[in-house]
Formats: sequence, structure tokens, C-alpha cells
Amino acid sequence: MKPQENFVMFLEKYPELYSVTQSDLYMEILSLLAKEAKSSLKLGRHFPKVSAEDLEVILKSLISLNLLKKTRAGQKTIYYASERAKVLLDRYSQTKKSFDLG
Repeated sequence: MKPQENFVMFLEKYPELYSVTQSDLYMEILSLLAKEAKSSLKLGRHFPKVSAEDLEVILKSLISLNLLKKTRAGQKTIYYASERAKVLLDRYSQTKKSFDLG
């Protein structure tokens, strides 16, 4: 099966994720958190043009879609990508490569 077919089938199964794939910011946040868990403060440093309030809204949105998980480490809340997010990122990446889009 072609990568784009896998991606389309995944989005057919989870259509609520389509809007996430259309946002470079959301995908960049997911990609970053798939590599390493981070606090919202550390995430904010990667996205200085995004206000802390907006970042919190994005994180809550991604949690509600089961793409992010969070845990407490002392006083900090740490965010990390769920398995569902990793599958989404993998299929998205394979699809982009198959179209030679980067």
C-alpha cells in the first residue's frame, strides 16, 4: 500500500485529526514532543511568537484529541506525544516524502 493511502486511511479512521495536519504549528509541536518530552515553558522557548495562553490552548486541544499526554514532575507539567501522535507523524512524513515535499 502506498504511503498516501495509509495516511488517507488513518485520517478516515480519525477524521478529527485532519485539521491538525493542516496546521504547521500543531505538527511542529507534535514533532518536537515526539522526540522529547517538554514543559510548556520549554515549548514556549521554541515558539516565541506564540503566547503562553495560546500555547496552553493548543496543548489542551492536542490532549483532547489523544495526541498528547501529560504528567507531573514536581511543580512542572510535562507534555509528550502519544502513540497515536507518533503514528500520525510517521504516516504524514512518509506521505510528504512520497510526493517529494520535504
